[in-house]
Formats: sequence, structure tokens, C-alpha cells
Amino acid sequence: MTRTKIAEFFKENDNFMIVTHRRSDGDTLGSSALLCMGLRQLGKNAHILANPEITPKYAHLHRGLCKPGAEEGDFVVSVDVASGNMLPDCFKTLAFDLRIDHHGSATSFTPYELVEPKTAACGEIIYGVLKEMLKIMVWQNQ
Repeated sequence: MTRTKIAEFFKENDNFMIVTHRRSDGDTLGSSALLCMGLRQLGKNAHILANPEITPKYAHLHRGLCKPGAEEGDFVVSVDVASGNMLPDCFKTLAFDLRIDHHGSATSFTPYELVEPKTAACGEIIYGVLKEMLKIMVWQNQ
């Protein structure tokens, strides 16, 4: 899928649960926080699934954004997760809807994907998707 198609997916849906990978690094933590806050700013209901592997050093990045579990009807979105093997064990039973990633060696585990292997970080992709979503929403309100 393209950034525009993903932006349309976010615009047309609501109730997003964003998932990070195990041994969380700055890209998965920052990307998930950016996506969650961006979706909220655009009027969407979004949370990050509380990852038990986030260290206290980086926990502040998700403060006020997390929920302990996904609910029925949530669209589950992974960010910076190259394969299902990168998920904490407690996340592996989730039914994922969308994966946004920049790893070219990734393996598919979602029905919808935006993978840009030439992009340096997942955060760049998230930023681009949110810009596209804003354009769509502004254009449709004119």
C-alpha cells in the first residue's frame, strides 16, 4: 500500500491499538508515540498496547498513551516490526490489521502493509502518513 492509501485507511476507521516490538528501541517507541498522538490530534481514538519490555529509561515516551490490552473492534497496527517473531510473546495472539515498517527483509504477518525499505526509520513513514491524512481531511472539508 502507499502512504496515501494508509492515510485513507486511518481516516475511514477508528479505534486503533498500536503495537511495538520486543527489546524496544527509539524507532519503535518514537514511531508508536508519533502515530498515537497524530491520530488523536486528527480526532481518532488511538492507544499504544503497553509493552512489558519497555525499560524505565524510555517509559516516559508512552506516558498517557498506553492501554493494558486490545479491545474487540480495535484495529491493531504494528510499527517498526519486521516480523511476528519480533513481538513480545504476550502480543503474538493478536489479530493484526496493518504493519508499517522500513525493513526490506520483513516477513508479512498482516493483511495490509506499508513497507518502505529505502526509508531510514519508521518514524519518517509515520510522519508522511500523518501529513497525507491531514491533506485528505483538509481537502474534504473545503
